[in-house]
Amino acid sequence: MADEMDIDTYTTSTTAPSADYCANNDGTDDFNALSDAFMAWLKARPGITVNPNIAIADLRSEGAGRGVVTTVPLTPTDTLFSIPHSSVLSVSTSFLTTTHIPDTMAKLNSSHPWMALVLALIYETRPDSEWKPYIDILPREFDTLMFWSKDELSELEGCAVVGKVGKEEAEETFREVLAPLIREHSYLFKNTDLKFDINGDLIESSLITVAHRMASCIMSYSFDIELPKPEGVAPSKSSEEADNDSDEDGDSDEEEKKYYKGLVPLADLLNADFPLNNARLFHHPDSLSMVPLRDIPANTLLYNDYGPLPRSDLLRRYGYLTLGHAKFDVVE
Repeated sequence: MADEMDIDTYTTSTTAPSADYCANNDGTDDFNALSDAFMAWLKARPGITVNPNIAIADLRSEGAGRGVVTTVPLTPTDTLFSIPHSSVLSVSTSFLTTTHIPDTMAKLNSSHPWMALVLALIYETRPDSEWKPYIDILPREFDTLMFWSKDELSELEGCAVVGKVGKEEAEETFREVLAPLIREHSYLFKNTDLKFDINGDLIESSLITVAHRMASCIMSYSFDIELPKPEGVAPSKSSEEADNDSDEDGDSDEEEKKYYKGLVPLADLLNADFPLNNARLFHHPDSLSMVPLRDIPANTLLYNDYGPLPRSDLLRRYGYLTLGHAKFDVVE
């Protein structure tokens, strides 16, 4: 579970609204090539199954990024895809934990679990990362309140959500928690998106930029995932049920330890709109599976759901609003 700064600043989500694309100097872009490379990488990973009747959709003409669409009619008996825990990008699957600095990552994950995942994602920006095809389709820019200017935030004057942004607190944590670790193990981060000066020292402004981006990816794309356990211990929960449980006041530490935070490739490409929700991620001892909630026609976008969030939280966490969430608005 994230510490107090993490909860107030970068909050857990169930899916991401969209991903940006990479533009080339000649005016062309790599959007579809990156999508194809990602799907090829995903299908080649051990234990992953992807229904051949779904595909990544280019939604840029609709003001979005990527989405997932059906190519034939599907029913609740059809599994859309299944992802083993080993293919969830998390602290435990990062090479920083499994190979390079396991003790350091364990200590960081115990004291600052959110920052441990931020550090793991920063490390995976290397050109030779096994996660590169996935990292390549994650957004590099966001429209969340964290990235609004002071003038833009002034348009929300009087709204309680402005006090929940926490940009300064986040940057202080990046400097105090991440910077010393990166400097101590700089050899691991020289080929990442971080920048170092001619003396080999970390340029702090680059850390702030990259850490904000990775924390925002976690905020918009991560799931709270049940820790693997033997079948029969408890029934599987959907991601929405897990997120709702983690948001309830009074959860015990033991209950919180039942989940870990991770990025689930492909699951996070489903867009979200409460009235259109037609799929859900389910947790199993060895894997996660996305399943239709009802019969879905061909050529239909698949939608996950953020849960009953007010529109102020949609704006803060994901940078957009939908009328479907108006019913959850509250007066603060």
